[in-house]
Amino acid sequence: MKDDKIILFDCFGLFAGDALCGYFRRHFAPNWKHVKDHYCAQGDIGDISLDEMLKQLQNDHGTSPQDVIDEVRAHCHPNPKMIELALRMKEKHQVVLLSNCIEGVLEWIFSSTRFIECFDKQYRSYELHRIKPTKELYEYVLDDLGREHEMVFFDDNEENVKAANQYGLRAVLFESVEQCEEILAKLGY
Repeated sequence: MKDDKIILFDCFGLFAGDALCGYFRRHFAPNWKHVKDHYCAQGDIGDISLDEMLKQLQNDHGTSPQDVIDEVRAHCHPNPKMIELALRMKEKHQVVLLSNCIEGVLEWIFSSTRFIECFDKQYRSYELHRIKPTKELYEYVLDDLGREHEMVFFDDNEENVKAANQYGLRAVLFESVEQCEEILAKLGY
């Protein structure tokens, strides 16, 4: 039987490498983050699909959508240790996904894993039309889950962690599976 504790996890940087960030980092340095945000922000908020984002990238830079997909698949591998940790935690606690992502990316990256089974509930930015690190997203999640529950959120993005803490969600900067396990144990999870 599960207790009232809730663990929220970001996706990329924890359960797999940062799918599209890595691509943009490799091809658009040193301004990769600006370029990534230009193409991905609309998809993360749910205004365009992955296919539309890839077509925009192709129109602007001549990049084949299939080449982008193939390169991301070659560099972005699921983390089986993190999947195992989440499945183990799910036996006793509610485990929740809180991820900025473009529709279809999670299925594409994790199709041959048990990733989707890890979560009792999922908050995907494109479905909610809200993204981290906005106050609106964190407040929505806290209200939806119930602020009375003990919660902890792991994210590998320092800006997301700072904002989550500022808006009332206990957040920890993820560094490794081992660090995550240690913190969960110290918190009584």
